[in-house]
Amino acid sequence: RAYHECSHYSNTCDILFIMTNHTLDLRSSAKVTNGQTPLHDDTLSWTTIEYEKPSLRRNWWLIPMAVALILILFGIFTQNYFFIALVILAFGMVLLNAHRTPKTLKIEITSQMVRVGTHAIPGNELDSFGIIESPDLIHPLLSLSLTHGINRSIRVPLIEVDKERVRQAMRELTKEEVHTETLTDVLARKF
Repeated sequence: RAYHECSHYSNTCDILFIMTNHTLDLRSSAKVTNGQTPLHDDTLSWTTIEYEKPSLRRNWWLIPMAVALILILFGIFTQNYFFIALVILAFGMVLLNAHRTPKTLKIEITSQMVRVGTHAIPGNELDSFGIIESPDLIHPLLSLSLTHGINRSIRVPLIEVDKERVRQAMRELTKEEVHTETLTDVLARKF
């Protein structure tokens, strides 16, 4: 049986499938809502933030502003006003991103896929995985390398989860390789 309910306020419809002794809510991850065991016993799930926000010094913005001013002077010297506009836009984005609060993500690893927030990655789209550990990092990172797409790597902080359990669950999906932080990851953490 299926139950269909529409809301006039949010213009959305909720569909609940009612099965024998189980109610499966398709708006979120697969959970049994009557208090019994989960549908997938092999699911490893936890909640984390999308990135670790570094603590900024009081005058952290001086270095990006100095770089922006040098680039703006170069743009004035070469009379490239479009370049000046792009530098100002980039500096504004750096300022806005520094004050942005990281989103909370729910991570799930099953025998067939990895779910990072709302993005589900089937096992056949994973090229490899690695767990990055560095003295500069507060927590280790789960690094996923995808076979195709624009963003071919995903990094997830492993906060309050056993990295060995994550490693064991990921080995069932794809091969483990040594992953390192990219230069943009290091620069984003430093600045």
